[in-house]
Amino acid sequence: MKHNIYLTCGAMALALAACSEDNGAGTSTDPNTVYAEDNVLWKAESGAYRINTAALAVVLPKGTVADGRWFWETQTDEEDGGRSEIVWPVEPGNGEDPLAPIIDNCGGICGTAVLDHGDLYYDPFVTVGFTLAKDSLGNSVPVDVSSWGGFCLTYTSETNIALDLDLGDSVNRELQLGLPSYTFPKTDSVESKCVRWSDFNLPPWLDDVPRSWSGDVGKKAAKQLVAVRLRIQGKTGSYDFNISYIGTLADDATFEDVSSSSVPSSSGVESSSSLSSSSEGVDKSLWNPAKHKVRVNTAFYSDSVWADGVEASGYWYVNSDQGGESKVIWPVADYAGGDLGAVMDTCGGICGTASLVKGEQEQDPMVTINVGIALDSALDVVPVDVSNWGGVCVEYRSETDMKLELDLGDSVNTALGGLAGVNMPASEEPVAACYPWSAFQFPGNQVPEGWNGAETAAEQLVALRFKIQAAEGDYEFGFTGIGVVNP
Repeated sequence: MKHNIYLTCGAMALALAACSEDNGAGTSTDPNTVYAEDNVLWKAESGAYRINTAALAVVLPKGTVADGRWFWETQTDEEDGGRSEIVWPVEPGNGEDPLAPIIDNCGGICGTAVLDHGDLYYDPFVTVGFTLAKDSLGNSVPVDVSSWGGFCLTYTSETNIALDLDLGDSVNRELQLGLPSYTFPKTDSVESKCVRWSDFNLPPWLDDVPRSWSGDVGKKAAKQLVAVRLRIQGKTGSYDFNISYIGTLADDATFEDVSSSSVPSSSGVESSSSLSSSSEGVDKSLWNPAKHKVRVNTAFYSDSVWADGVEASGYWYVNSDQGGESKVIWPVADYAGGDLGAVMDTCGGICGTASLVKGEQEQDPMVTINVGIALDSALDVVPVDVSNWGGVCVEYRSETDMKLELDLGDSVNTALGGLAGVNMPASEEPVAACYPWSAFQFPGNQVPEGWNGAETAAEQLVALRFKIQAAEGDYEFGFTGIGVVNP
């Protein structure tokens, strides 16, 4: 009996993960350990069927509810030719908590992982796990659980158990399906172990790791965790296992801490109203010229909340002022508009000269360089929710100030009397800057009634608009990366 409750990373990621060496170790503690009750996420002997995913000061995203239901076999080796399965001691149920009969029967999530190689080219596997939270449509959403400090596990297993941090389809694909992971060693007796966020690692086979995932990948993953997977993978055979407790590591001296070092401070952008910048560049998860070429990866991290039939756009386009004679002069002599591939080949990004000519208008002339977010099946622009980005990071240069604005479409823009925006100061050298939604201000700092600042605008975004507006003249500019504030 299979329950496909949560769909995410592909079998290839788990296959390649098996190629790396185990990264977990440690000795057992007394199996009759006294639990730190404040750190309990799930204890089978208490009769709980779900993980308490809202524990320890975890604040769920707006409009979501805690989930914590166990799932299994949502991703197995079957699609690649394997025949692995979990044999349960009793038949699972059909309700919202199908593993409840298993928990009642053996005081934990227990069974036999029957690994069958079949036609696979890698070691077979099965998984069990749980999701953190759901939105009103039942979609899994990322949650910041960094306050947990890590995970504690009480278990027995005849082979190693890998704990994978599932970040949802968009981020998993960005990581080439190589999830942050830690491996607990096999044990015939009940053992209780803890692992810190700092001990989770990306698999060594992962190429082209995004800049934002350098450093403490476990802690970064914990800030946007969608699900937890316990993966049993090995040679063809049958392996008994039992998981009876899951807890947090925060201030917990009950378990043996198998980590090798304390958690270092995380690197990255600040999530505040202030501007963050770094000479080392920014995360380029939305657009990296060397990787994404022309189109911006606008579906990154947020496509799970888009309506059916909506697809990512990510196309660049240019607008100029009405009544003025402004334009963008591109570095490609024969460029006539349309595909910016030739421009990118010339300057390794989007670059050009904003030639501002006032014409008959009274205000300063301007041009805007825009990125469309999404299209419907008729290829019309549609507003979509990208609030999960947390804000926008940009790597750029410009001979005059720019303004990054949140375009909500003509009718909404007109009704609001102006766009929420943030100033991007001039810089002749490349500069990296991150702008959380809280940094975007409406004209006159007048937030529309009922809006949660610019985050509400991010929930109905049509385009990102980089506005260059100044006195008449020619101003060079360039973009070499766009990313999200939530890495």
